[in-house]
Amino acid sequence: MIETFNMRPPHFLVYGLLMLALMSCKKDGAMALPEISFDLPADINLEYGKHDTIDLNTFIVNQGNGVNFSIDFEPTENVQITPQITLHNQLEKAIFVDKSGKLFIKSEELYPNGTTSSLNGKKIPAQYSVTVSAKSTDGKEVAQKLLSIRVLELEDLQFKYFHELKKGQLKMLNTLYSDTESYLTLAKPVPSKNLILKLNEAQAKEVGLSLQDTALKLYWKGNANQEYDKYMELNPKLEKDGFAIGSANFSVRYIPKIEFFFGDLYLDPSTKSIKKINTSFRRSSVAGGSMVQPSFFPKKLISSFEISSIEKDGHVFNDSETIFTIDKGTGMVSVKNNTSLKAGIYTLTLQANTTNAQKVITTLSLGLE
Repeated sequence: MIETFNMRPPHFLVYGLLMLALMSCKKDGAMALPEISFDLPADINLEYGKHDTIDLNTFIVNQGNGVNFSIDFEPTENVQITPQITLHNQLEKAIFVDKSGKLFIKSEELYPNGTTSSLNGKKIPAQYSVTVSAKSTDGKEVAQKLLSIRVLELEDLQFKYFHELKKGQLKMLNTLYSDTESYLTLAKPVPSKNLILKLNEAQAKEVGLSLQDTALKLYWKGNANQEYDKYMELNPKLEKDGFAIGSANFSVRYIPKIEFFFGDLYLDPSTKSIKKINTSFRRSSVAGGSMVQPSFFPKKLISSFEISSIEKDGHVFNDSETIFTIDKGTGMVSVKNNTSLKAGIYTLTLQANTTNAQKVITTLSLGLE
């Protein structure tokens, strides 16, 4: 008789094999889960002075229970800006992440990329390369992205004063040698912290410039007791720690005294000097309807205008009908429509009252026919 044996494996062996199979399934299942995707934009361009805020959480896919973000600037060369400041110092002020996962960029703490210092010849890299890392709550890095940020130079500074000039007028500021504070209001504010304006060596001896957030201040540094006017085309460079931020381009004319006349100014291209066209005599109709406005420089000193007296052909004229009028704010002289004026030459003496209590006189002669 042949004896048979029970070939079933022991219970503990079956249990062990079952547990190994389950663990293998879990392991295989974990590997099959979707990987975390970090779709952060690769490039950001900002004009100097602009800010940007990026919510990094919106670019993380399959983040599970959440992640924490950090940044470092190792990919960017740590240029020595000044003996006291490095580029990484500035990057830490300019680019940072808060606890909620928002990335902040303040470009006014940096410098336009690719610029070279006029002080030490150091060059800013073509872009600021920033490593953005995402880590799970247990500190394990789950995603990483290299972000490229470029800061652009400011466009040329623009000034409201020149935008408000009439068509055909010279884009030029007229100011007195003795005026210690002339201002040009900026058309668009700029962050002026740590910025300086640099003129060429010759101009810097005569003209002083300083920049505020909303205006440019200029003043005459030379001898204020000048007999003739001086026209200058200024092209100051805007710098921060020696690096170019932007520039401006405008003209200024320094004059020894207030100018009040009928006429206009033009630039003589051959001599680069300002010439005056006098139009204090004009022909018009006795029926009225004509208007003429004087020139007055510097404009900021205008307080009011008035007609002091009127003569016709050298004799006092009594304007009982108030046919000749003047706009107190602009100095515009008008001849109202009428049927009483007779042909002749009418000479109006006009007075400009200034904000510094001066009274300036000019005349306008109208040949009415």
